[in-house]
Amino acid sequence: RGPAPRVQYLGALPKEQIVSLSRGRFPARLSLPDLDPAVLEHYRLLWRGEDLHANLAQFPALTAATLFGRAAPLEIDIGCATGEFIVGLAADHPERRFLGVEISRKPIEHAVAKAVARGLDNIRFLQADMILAAALLAPQTVGAIYIHFPVPFTTTRKRKHYTYAPRLLTIYRNALVTGGRLSFVSDDQRVAAEITQAVTREAGFAPVAEADWQLALSDHLRSPYQRLWAQRKRTIWRAEFERTADMK
Repeated sequence: RGPAPRVQYLGALPKEQIVSLSRGRFPARLSLPDLDPAVLEHYRLLWRGEDLHANLAQFPALTAATLFGRAAPLEIDIGCATGEFIVGLAADHPERRFLGVEISRKPIEHAVAKAVARGLDNIRFLQADMILAAALLAPQTVGAIYIHFPVPFTTTRKRKHYTYAPRLLTIYRNALVTGGRLSFVSDDQRVAAEITQAVTREAGFAPVAEADWQLALSDHLRSPYQRLWAQRKRTIWRAEFERTADMK
């Protein structure tokens, strides 16, 4: 299975930096951008949690074929927030197809505004709870899944909200094409340890050596969270895992 991903921190964090800072308040501080309703409808799918829970079979599969009418591996940013990262990827790779998933309205509309401003049509957004929508990922249709800066829930009761829970990792593995990547970034030591442990236990994933990571998080791809944590001297942990061939 190869070596475990390297986890390195620059030292103990001050107590005031252990909490999740402005993560919970960030969406509330945003104002809604001025978007034409037809443009918003073109870019954003709005799937309500109660509908997904009660009528999952009525929703289409999350594939490039259903979203773009093109059979190609889809790349998905789970928790895309205001879209800097996934919009940057879509701009850099017009030949690929992208989906940003975010549960909150204000951030996802800002992400749509960024895609519109750059004239992109190789990206769509899903406003939904990925915990529920993940079941709509089709086997062998996803080229990469990015889970960058997931919310570090602090209570056991909230573990059901983890986007890297073992049940979801199994879904992600089945959705990825062979050789597809699962990319994680976090500023939280506990989250890093939990992800490493969970993915290591999941058959069908192999850690990718740092020298072979497919993605360099250059300045224009950094999210507001990553820039904030870097300014506050929080160490950023990263790991990539590759979907291996099916187990015999």
